[in-house]
Parts: sequence; structure tokens; C-alpha cells
Amino acid sequence: PLYSIITIRGLYFSWLIFFHTQKSLKSISIISKSNSFSGVFSEHTIEHLYPSEACNLIKEVFRILKKDGIFRIVVPDLKKYIDYYVDSKNSTLDKNFSTGCEAIWNISQNFEHKSLWDAEWLKINLEESGFSNFKIQSFKKGDVKELLIDKESRKNESLYIEVRK
Repeated sequence: PLYSIITIRGLYFSWLIFFHTQKSLKSISIISKSNSFSGVFSEHTIEHLYPSEACNLIKEVFRILKKDGIFRIVVPDLKKYIDYYVDSKNSTLDKNFSTGCEAIWNISQNFEHKSLWDAEWLKINLEESGFSNFKIQSFKKGDVKELLIDKESRKNESLYIEVRK
């Protein structure tokens, strides 16, 4: 059977598949009927939203997913950046920052980032929105091959999560 997915990527996603009624993104709506998609893929998107806005987006993803649908969400991993800050020589983050402080600045303020995410914080917010079966995955590894469209250039800095509706 066909696996219907929606992809949400990057900084300017809101102009492609969302509309909002206010200048802020407090009232995000995905232009789709409820229970329409088998899977949703989001890569390096929610860090461009304030936490409350990201939670609204997560609720919308829950709404449009079919029962047992999978949400694969990829974000810059705060833990990897903190590990780099603490011990850059033994970090898995393969970035060449001048200092640990520059690494923290990169994740927290560069590229118009408005929120930070680690596995624990993401799990809390996903579960509060109704998702279950929280799984930490890895680059190009997950439960549904159609959702394994991760960008190679982001693999060492990213956290890969899959949840079910």
C-alpha cells in the first residue's frame, strides 16, 4: 500500500504548508484533513519556533496523522553541543568551533533558532500532545523506510526521534 507522508523542513516551512491567523505562530494549522497521513517527517524545523509554537505544531502533526502513524522528528541535539562544550576533543559533534561557547551560540542563537531540544524535553512535549512509543533512532535508521530521508550533512549534530499516534 502507498505510504502517505508529509515533509516539514527548515526555516521557511511556514510559507509552504502552514497558514496562521496572527503575526506569531501561536495558532498554527497544517492545511490538511485530520487522520490524513501515515507518516510525518520533520527535520531541523521546530528549533526555529518558540517552545509554545513548537508544541502547537506537534499537536497539529498529531491531528493529521492516521491511527498508528509515525512522526519522525530530527532536531539539533542540545546534549551533543553541551558535550562539545565540556570536552570538544572527545565529542561526536564534528564541527570546528573556535570554542565551546561558539558551539552553544550556534545551537541557541544562530540560524534564527528560538528553542533548544534534547531527548528528554522532546519526549515530554510529544507525550503531552498524545504521542506514544517514543524511540530514539539514528541517522537513516527507523521503523518506516519512507521516512528515512535524513540529510547527511546534519547526521552528527542531530537527534532522531520516532513516535506513534
